[in-house]
Amino acid sequence: MNKLPTCTNWEELEAQTNKEAIVTGLFQAYQPYKKGKGAGHMFWNWEIRLADDSRIPAIAADYGSIDFSKYEGKQVQATAKVFYGIVIGSPDPNMQSATGYRLDIKNIELI
Repeated sequence: MNKLPTCTNWEELEAQTNKEAIVTGLFQAYQPYKKGKGAGHMFWNWEIRLADDSRIPAIAADYGSIDFSKYEGKQVQATAKVFYGIVIGSPDPNMQSATGYRLDIKNIELI
């Protein structure tokens, strides 16, 4: 069985773009950006703060099956796809959209 790579910072995370990995960090409520497009908007409910203080939005891979609230404020290890692509909006070029990273979490555990 192949062992998944573990990501603890942004550099490691980027190296796993559109692949499955284990991501560790602080699970917390999403903190909206303070500057730029989308500043102050709650596009997500949750995120993982990595060891280098970078943050990545997190959702359940099957959209809602995991009760994330019990992990808030705790260190976690999540098995997830490190998705990169259209994360907000539509692939229709006539519609507004945003490209970026998010975690599609399949499993999450406290560490």
